[in-house]
Amino acid sequence: MKPCLLIRISGTPAYDSMLESLGDFELFELTIIPDQNVPGPELYRESLKRFKIAVPAGWDKLREKSLATLRRTVAVAALEVGKQVKPAFILVTDIDLCGLAGVLVSRSLNCPMLIQLDSIDIHMYLFDERKSSLLDACIQAADVIIVADSKAEEILAGFYQLDRDKIYNLQNAVKEQSNLRAMLQKSKLNTRVPWDRPQNNKRFRVSKPMIHGNELRYIENVLQSGWWGYGPACKYLERRFEETYGQGAHAIALSSCTAALNVALRATGIKPGDEVIVPALSFASTAMAVLQLGGVVRFADVDKDTLMLSTKSVEEQLSQKTRAVIVVDFAGVPFDIQALQKVIGDKSVAIIDDAAHALGAKRNKMPVGMGSSFICFSLAATKQVTSGSGGILVYFDNSLVRFIREYSDIGLRLNTLERQLFPTAPSNEVVEIGFRFRLNDILAAIAIAQLERIHSIMKHRSLLVARYYQNLSSVDGCELIQVPVDCIPSWYIMPVRVPESVRDTVRSLMAQQGIDTSVHYPSLMDQPVFRSMPGSAPTASQESRKLISLPLYNDLSEDDVDIICQKFIESLQKSLL
Repeated sequence: MKPCLLIRISGTPAYDSMLESLGDFELFELTIIPDQNVPGPELYRESLKRFKIAVPAGWDKLREKSLATLRRTVAVAALEVGKQVKPAFILVTDIDLCGLAGVLVSRSLNCPMLIQLDSIDIHMYLFDERKSSLLDACIQAADVIIVADSKAEEILAGFYQLDRDKIYNLQNAVKEQSNLRAMLQKSKLNTRVPWDRPQNNKRFRVSKPMIHGNELRYIENVLQSGWWGYGPACKYLERRFEETYGQGAHAIALSSCTAALNVALRATGIKPGDEVIVPALSFASTAMAVLQLGGVVRFADVDKDTLMLSTKSVEEQLSQKTRAVIVVDFAGVPFDIQALQKVIGDKSVAIIDDAAHALGAKRNKMPVGMGSSFICFSLAATKQVTSGSGGILVYFDNSLVRFIREYSDIGLRLNTLERQLFPTAPSNEVVEIGFRFRLNDILAAIAIAQLERIHSIMKHRSLLVARYYQNLSSVDGCELIQVPVDCIPSWYIMPVRVPESVRDTVRSLMAQQGIDTSVHYPSLMDQPVFRSMPGSAPTASQESRKLISLPLYNDLSEDDVDIICQKFIESLQKSLL
């Protein structure tokens, strides 16, 4: 039998009959008992399956700071019990004092958590600023939410946009009994894994992926289908991008944005000795893709205000050997393709948009990259919309469709799905030297679910960045990038610049306060592998040494941004003394 750990306050329901109805579980109980004679929390074992924590009576009337300390103490005691019991799942019936304990045990021991709520609890926590964050954390961590009435179910489904498959209604206990078993089967019940995951104890990370809606459902559909490779989900994902870019657009789902850049350059006809102009301020992939094909990277500088490619610098670097220019939509702000077209004129030079930062962004009311020959997107784990790993290539030349599909799939004339559909077709016929760049349906399923929420994701990130700009625009020693008025950015990162002499000190002070930061990016011309490449980019080198990326991710709140800004300002001012 699998152990179940019930964490509750004395006097709240134990739900013995509900748990016993599941049949395969052995109940262990941790009860918190208020006691007039106890000065502080004490943990003791009453019997083989019963543990108790005595806490001071009147704990619910403590000031918030003292109550927070008590919650942490209870959580540590609960984790000690959890390590002894090794529960298959835990049930928490009072989140005020036990919620933090449940979250800690669930995350530390990788076991599912069930929480119980009624409509009164939900109302009380939602409208109490001190407790709403606790409710949010418990709901986010819970695998199943047990509600006492239909009103509570309606509030949860509406306010938190929860899938009702996650909610178990006690009013329908008899009817729902089998459903609860199914919920537990769907939960993390059997997901204890044989590897250790490093713990990031920082309060705020630079980036963090977030499940928005249908990710798990779509993944399960793919897993159950028996077709995990490139297939229907990938094709649907490609159609979504083709619809965005309109008639004549083609899209292919690939393993990364680096792969998309490689395919775009190969389709452009880049061969050894051909030069490709690349902005010096970018991720290494932008230049690496050129070198992988034997091309020559020629670095151009960036504009000081936007940190995007300087068209004046491009004009200086253009030569008879130039075959392509790669632009980067830095931070998620779309580059001005039309301005670059004027510089290139009638020269036979392709424009490739490295839009890894800018999925969903617009310029002049047009999707990012319009006017370029190829647009390369990233679905990496840090991006606004992610599949964990992946990329999309959008292009507009009908004559390249067959070549691009063959080149990105080891040169095969027909991919695996096509060979399944046409069993008499030539098997594994290779017609091109290529790479294994195709995405698979498992990752495509995640991307599709994320894309369904892209407008709300962009809106939320825009609000967060607006709050950053509001808080930091007038801070001495802090410089923000400028955003052209005709742009709707999608905001991948939140870059700020501080004096080079204090940049590392500021980052260190923020890390000490639980706030991760990063640098996007060191100048490529300063990287050992690229130092011998031709070009000139003094602005990129100078500005890159000032850059700090502050936390920006989809479940960050505006209040969180206020806290981060306060700590950043304090750290900057302290460093400048």
